[in-house]
Amino acid sequence: MTVIFWIFEEANGEAAFGAQALGDIARAKGTSQVARHACLSRESLYKVLSGERTPGFDTILKVVSALGMRLHPEAVPDGG
Repeated sequence: MTVIFWIFEEANGEAAFGAQALGDIARAKGTSQVARHACLSRESLYKVLSGERTPGFDTILKVVSALGMRLHPEAVPDGG
């Protein structure tokens, strides 16, 4: 999905930015449903994806999966 690629490109190493962007997507899809599929409470999902915290990679993977998406690592060209 192009949106996820853009999020991580724009985040420029800022995990909180990426988490906040995922939170926007989660709200659009329905926070309760995403939280349930990610095995998190709705309140925890809001906190994790607020942009005020740096979520763990395991949590990011759960949320991405709950959103029906996958992360595909891509090598950065030399000088990147």
